[in-house]
Amino acid sequence: MDGREQEQQEVAQAVMLFAKDTIMAALRVMQEHGVRQLPVVDEERGEWLGEVTEEELRRLWKVAPLISMAEVLSGTPQPKPTGPEVREVAPLLNFYRVPPSHWRH
Repeated sequence: MDGREQEQQEVAQAVMLFAKDTIMAALRVMQEHGVRQLPVVDEERGEWLGEVTEEELRRLWKVAPLISMAEVLSGTPQPKPTGPEVREVAPLLNFYRVPPSHWRH
């Protein structure tokens, strides 16, 4: 482990994220402390829940910047849909003869 990695590990041990923190907040904390990975803990019990990386958060930030660390760690973030409803798009798919097997969900 080189000096930079050692320093990041020491900072990461002193800085942590809580389960309710958003991706935006987590990225801000990482930037402020110059780290690329941080532990996530339960705020009430102090229990370690997992770790998140800057790379992972930046990828998810493009889709849902306000989801919580709990959602990130669970692997099932639930961003609010922003596009048209399926019932609005379905008639168009039928019109253009796109079979349901090609629909994405």
